[in-house]
Amino acid sequence: MESIPPEILSNIVSLLGDDERKAQYATISRSWQHVVERTTFKHLNLSSTEFENFSKYMRSGLRRCSLTNLEWTIILPERAQDGHNEHEIELERKDENKSFTNGIHEIVGELECWEKDTGSVKTGPTLVLQLCVQSCSNDRRRLKDLEKIPLNLLNDREFPKIQRPVEFYSTSSSPRIINGPSIAKISTSFQTLRNLYIQLFDNEKIDQAARQRQRYGTLSIAHFHMIQSPTQDETFPIPSALLPSNTPTDHLSDAIRDLSLAPNLTKLYVTGFSVVSKSLFWPSNTEEPIPVRPNLEWLEVEFDNKTPDGDWYYLPGSIRNAEISDEEDEDDDEEEEEEEAEIPEEEMMDEELEEHRRRLAAREIGEFPSRPIRGIPDKAKLYPFFRAVAKAAVHMPKLRYLAVKMRFADPMRTFCEMLFLGPGTVSWLDDRAMGEGQTVMDVRKTWRLYWNVVGLEPDEKCFEIWKDAQKRRGVDLRTHVLSH
Repeated sequence: MESIPPEILSNIVSLLGDDERKAQYATISRSWQHVVERTTFKHLNLSSTEFENFSKYMRSGLRRCSLTNLEWTIILPERAQDGHNEHEIELERKDENKSFTNGIHEIVGELECWEKDTGSVKTGPTLVLQLCVQSCSNDRRRLKDLEKIPLNLLNDREFPKIQRPVEFYSTSSSPRIINGPSIAKISTSFQTLRNLYIQLFDNEKIDQAARQRQRYGTLSIAHFHMIQSPTQDETFPIPSALLPSNTPTDHLSDAIRDLSLAPNLTKLYVTGFSVVSKSLFWPSNTEEPIPVRPNLEWLEVEFDNKTPDGDWYYLPGSIRNAEISDEEDEDDDEEEEEEEAEIPEEEMMDEELEEHRRRLAAREIGEFPSRPIRGIPDKAKLYPFFRAVAKAAVHMPKLRYLAVKMRFADPMRTFCEMLFLGPGTVSWLDDRAMGEGQTVMDVRKTWRLYWNVVGLEPDEKCFEIWKDAQKRRGVDLRTHVLSH
């Protein structure tokens, strides 16, 4: 048996019937086992109740590499109920969300362990992961009620990052609904994901509230944090982040704007060095419907000096006449390169070599050297940006705090921000808005708009949009120009 070539043995195994029948032939010999298990472990359909056995029998590197399609069903444990009152239902929902979160982390954590183990092929065959969730209950009425309640992934721990899954399928409405933001978060674990497939049951005759939940979930607070280092070299040519098109579209800003329309959203944060455009607030396409955010109360956006289409919000030069000429930049470059080239890499000490390579890598992405040459606000870009903010705020009837500001590599370099604050909200700018005989507490009892953009006079059109909107709301808006 051991002398049969693997190709012939594979042909023999393919004629032995379905996988269940083939499995018995794995005990004939080691070579038979390898060939049989490449087939029988290729596609598995299991549930979370079988996790221990799954983990145990998948310790073999061969079995792990054979697996290309995993259908995984998370079984939510049944909870003993004394009745159907609201308190009991709320406790059950919390338990189910916890069990759902544990089940997701369990399977994703197992796949992460496979990639960490030296005995398995980290870059092995790609994996198609299909996810389903089911509840356990003998009470049919209760099951029917539970099917309408979306499951939410708890933010109680970090998700691991894994490479193998390239396709992720979620039957997210049957038998249990997984809300959209939770599916999105699970998807971010899969670093090489190419295809995302979500199945939704969208029958308007069943439950209109469920249809709305499928679109927006129960999302009330959203926080996007952009992790990247600030560009220190402002002579660095910024590549466009937009796809080539006759009508370039900033899909990231559009996607965040669409999410911000969730009817239950009350707070939205976009922080870090976010390379975003005005379409984050207002659609560039005039044919799109007006974005209404009915319950948004709190909006904070930090944006970078760079634009998504490969440009800058600030022009070269300085309002303090401290420009750095191109000739000085070139001289600095030559001096730095000469210093780095004086010692060949093979003669450098370990620490010197590490620092040398770090600087070379930083230079390639604009993090080195530091050349803050852009100090003049570009009116042609910033005015439309802040007008989009104002137009969006008109359709936020509950808004009481808005802060949109640019982040710089040096936080003390200059200011570029616009703030809208309602009574009771606090800003570090309040003490600069005090009139004669006023205290900070007096200022904080008012509706106020701050324009704090060094080197740029206020945009009167932007102010008009704000004032008209607040007048319709019956609000006395006080504008404060703090620097220009």
